[in-house]
Amino acid sequence: MKKSTLGWGAAGLVALGIFGSGNDNSPKQTSDSENAQSAVEEVIESKYINTNSLNIRDKPNGHVVGKLGRGEKVDIYETKGNWARISLNSSSPQWLSTKLLCETDGCFKQKSRSTTSNNYQALKSHPHHSERKQKKTYYDSDCSCAVVDYCVGPRGGHYCITSGGNKRYKPRY
Repeated sequence: MKKSTLGWGAAGLVALGIFGSGNDNSPKQTSDSENAQSAVEEVIESKYINTNSLNIRDKPNGHVVGKLGRGEKVDIYETKGNWARISLNSSSPQWLSTKLLCETDGCFKQKSRSTTSNNYQALKSHPHHSERKQKKTYYDSDCSCAVVDYCVGPRGGHYCITSGGNKRYKPRY
């Protein structure tokens, strides 16, 4: 009984294969729908350019085909190592290095640098500079001890503490 059931099952599979392949339109429709699904790619993540100029390449480590500037938002569709594909279609791929991308809005803004001037006239015009000079307290030989001009060491030597925190021994007279 088992042999006949197995035989009929095998015959059914063969018949299904023969009659199922007779309709040529349905496989074409599924392949068309598969192509439509692959054309609609999902964005993996969005990032921002964190450098003044970032090269767009035709493939990872490939030829430069364009440039993007600081703060521009890019949608990433695929990553390979330190490279990200930012183009939707693969017929003209566009890749860029992920090393110079940042993740949050505003992360690309440069912090303003404060410039210092060595010009004496510019320094003289700043009120803060003259205030600092007036606030400095000078001690004998740039040394300070709490009450007196010097401290006495463990072997009787006289020293003071410099502004750097080091001991400076005074010569004996």
